[in-house]
Amino acid sequence: MATDSKEKWNPLSRTRFEEILEGAVASLPADALKIYEDHGIGVVGQPCYRSEQHSIEHVSVVARANSRLLLFDDTEDEFAIGEPDADGVLRRWDLYGELVFALRNLPRQVSVIAWLRQLTSGLARDPTAIRI
Repeated sequence: MATDSKEKWNPLSRTRFEEILEGAVASLPADALKIYEDHGIGVVGQPCYRSEQHSIEHVSVVARANSRLLLFDDTEDEFAIGEPDADGVLRRWDLYGELVFALRNLPRQVSVIAWLRQLTSGLARDPTAIRI
């Protein structure tokens, strides 16, 4: 967390964040690096709303998987994942600590329900698609 001499929070500069990101990426194991290479988007500012005491702020987003955004929460000094609301503002996110853990949670796994919907929609188009 960036603080001044009175322990007041200050946002990270883009330069300092890029240094943090560079170090985190350099230490990624192969599986997480592959996710980063597949979903990385550079450093993009994302509007966020932390609380009623603050106006709309911005966090740095570094990867995206569909609507899920991987960001750096500089008040907590942790990487996180969240989805913006319909108005494009990020209001909720989950903290994951290090980049490696956030990356491993970025791609959403297909749920059984979603898989069954895909299966049944495919069968509606072609009932012979599955043979028992």
